[in-house]
Amino acid sequence: MSIVVNVKLVNGDDLIAKLVHEDDYFYIFEEPMIVEERVNSATGASVLVLVKYVHTNDLGTIELRKEHVIVVTPVQPVFEKYYHVSKIYNAKYIEPNVISEIEKVTSAMEDVLISPERVTRSKSELKSTGNNTIH
Repeated sequence: MSIVVNVKLVNGDDLIAKLVHEDDYFYIFEEPMIVEERVNSATGASVLVLVKYVHTNDLGTIELRKEHVIVVTPVQPVFEKYYHVSKIYNAKYIEPNVISEIEKVTSAMEDVLISPERVTRSKSELKSTGNNTIH
């Protein structure tokens, strides 16, 4: 069994994923994506976007206890196509940027932990020059 479904969780999350297994207690979903609503500030138009649900799962599967799920229902063909295209788009354009930004932030945090006086000194130097932007 592998069908693309919409999953509504008790915490309010709305997912689209492939349902690959179900038993009495669990669902197993592959490549889950969370549905998020975004509003274009210029036009006010609302659009649904799909974002990778679990960024740390290299296997691409999640197991959810049935008591955490309100409903599982097959998606309409237009949403299934959007799901597949979104997975490819996210893998090609979004995820590499997310990983790059996480690496930058991690490096900055490591710098603070290794040499906090350097960061404190840099902040005071910025304030004395009137530049409030910390890079």
